[in-house]
Amino acid sequence: FAIPASTAKDVLIQILEKGYVTRGWLGIEGRDLTMLGKKQLHLPQNIGIYITGIYEDGPAHKAGLQAGDVLLYINDQPIRDIQTILKITEKLSPGTIITLKGKRKKQLFIAKLKVAQRPVSN
Repeated sequence: FAIPASTAKDVLIQILEKGYVTRGWLGIEGRDLTMLGKKQLHLPQNIGIYITGIYEDGPAHKAGLQAGDVLLYINDQPIRDIQTILKITEKLSPGTIITLKGKRKKQLFIAKLKVAQRPVSN
Protein backbone atom coordinates (compact mmCIF):
# COMPACT_ATOMS: atom_id res chain seq x y z
CA PHE A 1 0.00 0.00 0.00
CA ALA A 2 1.22 3.48 -0.82
CA ILE A 3 0.96 6.15 1.85
CA PRO A 4 1.24 9.81 0.87
CA ALA A 5 4.43 11.40 2.22
CA SER A 6 2.42 14.13 4.00
CA THR A 7 0.38 11.48 5.86
CA ALA A 8 3.48 9.53 6.84
CA LYS A 9 5.12 12.72 8.10
CA ASP A 10 2.05 13.67 10.18
CA VAL A 11 1.91 10.18 11.69
CA LEU A 12 5.62 10.20 12.54
CA ILE A 13 5.37 13.62 14.21
CA GLN A 14 2.37 12.51 16.29
CA ILE A 15 4.12 9.32 17.39
CA LEU A 16 7.26 11.21 18.37
CA GLU A 17 5.31 13.92 20.24
CA LYS A 18 2.53 11.87 21.88
CA GLY A 19 3.50 8.23 21.50
CA TYR A 20 0.33 7.51 19.48
CA VAL A 21 -1.62 8.78 16.48
CA THR A 22 -4.59 11.09 16.99
CA ARG A 23 -7.50 10.87 14.57
CA GLY A 24 -10.79 12.75 14.68
CA TRP A 25 -14.01 10.70 14.78
CA LEU A 26 -17.64 11.61 14.24
CA GLY A 27 -19.23 8.28 15.14
CA ILE A 28 -21.12 7.67 11.93
CA GLU A 29 -21.34 4.98 9.30
CA GLY A 30 -22.32 6.08 5.83
CA ARG A 31 -22.33 5.45 2.15
CA ASP A 32 -22.08 7.47 -0.99
CA LEU A 33 -25.33 8.58 -2.59
CA THR A 34 -26.10 7.49 -6.12
CA MET A 35 -26.86 10.10 -8.75
CA LEU A 36 -30.50 8.97 -8.63
CA GLY A 37 -30.56 9.37 -4.85
CA LYS A 38 -29.15 12.88 -5.12
CA LYS A 39 -31.72 13.76 -7.76
CA GLN A 40 -34.59 12.41 -5.63
CA LEU A 41 -33.37 14.47 -2.66
CA HIS A 42 -32.93 17.58 -4.86
CA LEU A 43 -29.21 17.78 -4.08
CA PRO A 44 -26.38 19.03 -6.28
CA GLN A 45 -24.84 16.11 -8.18
CA ASN A 46 -21.45 16.40 -6.49
CA ILE A 47 -22.42 16.57 -2.82
CA GLY A 48 -23.82 14.47 0.03
CA ILE A 49 -23.39 11.19 1.87
CA TYR A 50 -26.12 9.06 3.43
CA ILE A 51 -25.76 8.17 7.13
CA THR A 52 -26.53 4.47 7.54
CA GLY A 53 -25.70 4.22 11.24
CA ILE A 54 -24.80 6.22 14.33
CA TYR A 55 -22.58 4.92 17.13
CA GLU A 56 -24.42 5.14 20.44
CA ASP A 57 -22.94 7.84 22.69
CA GLY A 58 -20.60 8.91 19.89
CA PRO A 59 -20.22 12.54 18.79
CA ALA A 60 -22.89 12.34 16.07
CA HIS A 61 -25.36 10.69 18.47
CA LYS A 62 -24.78 13.40 21.05
CA ALA A 63 -25.28 16.07 18.36
CA GLY A 64 -28.67 14.59 17.41
CA LEU A 65 -27.78 13.11 14.03
CA GLN A 66 -29.79 10.10 12.90
CA ALA A 67 -29.51 7.23 10.48
CA GLY A 68 -31.14 8.43 7.28
CA ASP A 69 -29.70 11.94 7.49
CA VAL A 70 -27.72 13.21 4.53
CA LEU A 71 -24.56 15.16 5.35
CA LEU A 72 -23.71 17.96 2.96
CA TYR A 73 -21.02 20.15 4.59
CA ILE A 74 -18.45 20.10 7.39
CA ASN A 75 -17.47 23.65 8.33
CA ASP A 76 -18.73 24.82 4.92
CA GLN A 77 -16.54 22.27 3.10
CA PRO A 78 -18.71 20.19 0.74
CA ILE A 79 -18.85 16.48 1.47
CA ARG A 80 -18.61 14.86 -1.94
CA ASP A 81 -18.26 11.23 -0.84
CA ILE A 82 -17.16 8.97 2.02
CA GLN A 83 -13.48 9.51 1.19
CA THR A 84 -13.93 13.27 1.52
CA ILE A 85 -15.44 13.03 4.99
CA LEU A 86 -12.72 10.60 6.13
CA LYS A 87 -9.95 12.92 4.89
CA ILE A 88 -11.52 15.93 6.62
CA THR A 89 -12.23 14.24 9.96
CA GLU A 90 -8.89 12.46 10.31
CA LYS A 91 -7.20 15.88 10.35
CA LEU A 92 -9.49 17.26 13.07
CA SER A 93 -8.22 17.20 16.63
CA PRO A 94 -10.40 15.62 19.30
CA GLY A 95 -12.30 18.33 21.14
CA THR A 96 -12.71 20.49 18.03
CA ILE A 97 -16.23 21.83 17.57
CA ILE A 98 -17.46 21.59 13.98
CA THR A 99 -20.60 22.64 12.16
CA LEU A 100 -22.40 20.06 10.05
CA LYS A 101 -25.02 20.96 7.49
CA GLY A 102 -27.33 18.31 6.20
CA LYS A 103 -30.79 17.24 5.19
CA ARG A 104 -33.28 15.17 7.19
CA LYS A 105 -36.25 14.15 5.11
CA LYS A 106 -37.02 17.42 3.31
CA GLN A 107 -35.63 19.78 5.94
CA LEU A 108 -32.16 21.29 6.01
CA PHE A 109 -30.44 21.24 9.40
CA ILE A 110 -27.33 22.57 11.08
CA ALA A 111 -25.69 20.69 13.96
CA LYS A 112 -22.70 21.44 16.16
CA LEU A 113 -20.56 18.43 16.96
CA LYS A 114 -17.56 17.91 19.24
CA VAL A 115 -15.03 15.68 17.48
CA ALA A 116 -13.80 12.71 19.53
CA GLN A 117 -10.66 10.57 19.38
CA ARG A 118 -11.14 7.65 17.01
CA PRO A 119 -11.54 4.54 19.20
CA VAL A 120 -8.85 1.90 18.99
CA SER A 121 -10.17 -1.22 17.28
CA ASN A 122 -9.22 -4.59 18.69
